[in-house]
Parts: sequence; structure tokens; C-alpha cells
Amino acid sequence: MLDEVHRLLADEGPMGPGVIARRLEARGFGRRRPSTIQTWLKQLERDGRITADRRIGIPPLYPAYLLLDLPELRRGDVMRVISARDPNYAMETVTSIATSTIVRTTCRQAELERIREECLANGAIDAKALLVLRTERRSA
Repeated sequence: MLDEVHRLLADEGPMGPGVIARRLEARGFGRRRPSTIQTWLKQLERDGRITADRRIGIPPLYPAYLLLDLPELRRGDVMRVISARDPNYAMETVTSIATSTIVRTTCRQAELERIREECLANGAIDAKALLVLRTERRSA
């Protein structure tokens, strides 16, 4: 939830614990006590991710997807590029008319285009990059 609060402050600016709790609940993350939010804010401040007045100190990480047209022979090169940035990435191969590779990772908004370019430089024939700027939890 720290990441979600960090992204919320980046998206909407400084706000108090009560407002953050309502925004999280509206996004489907359930009800949170303002005292819990206050604990999270203190942790974000200790980490340097936000300032004492709840402004962004370090830009947040967002979920991201890379959709790659990637020849099998160059797969290892691209995997090394991505794992150097995010050791917890996930890679899936989807086969239909053509083989596509989907990479799930996290990065800062400013880094995504650079990662896409590195994939192209290391063997991807085509690369699309998608950043998930907002997540909402929905109950079934």
C-alpha cells in the first residue's frame, strides 16, 4: 500500500490522511484508518519518497508492460537489459499468428521510453511500451 499512497500523492498532490483514506477506498482498496495512513506517510518520508509537506521527493514506480516482437536468438540479450533494471520482472511468450513477448516490470515514468529503446538496440524487432498510471481494485 505504500506504493499506492506514493502514486496517489504523485497523481493528486499533497493531502491529509483522511483524504488519502477516502481516495484509496474509492479506488477499491478498502477502508483504512487515518492513523494507518499516517504511519505509511511517515515511512514514505523516512524513505525520502515524499517530503514533510507530502510533496514528491522521488518519483513513484508504476507497473509497466513491454510488448516485444523478439526473435528467440535475441531473447537472452533483452532479458539481461530488463533484469539489470528490475530483477523481479516477468516475461511471457504469446503465440498466435506471430510470436510476441510480453514483459511485466516496474519503472518510473521517465525511464520507460529508455527501456523500450534498449530492447530495440538489443534485438527486439518492434517494441511497444505501456505504463499503468492508475490501478483500481474491483470486486467480482
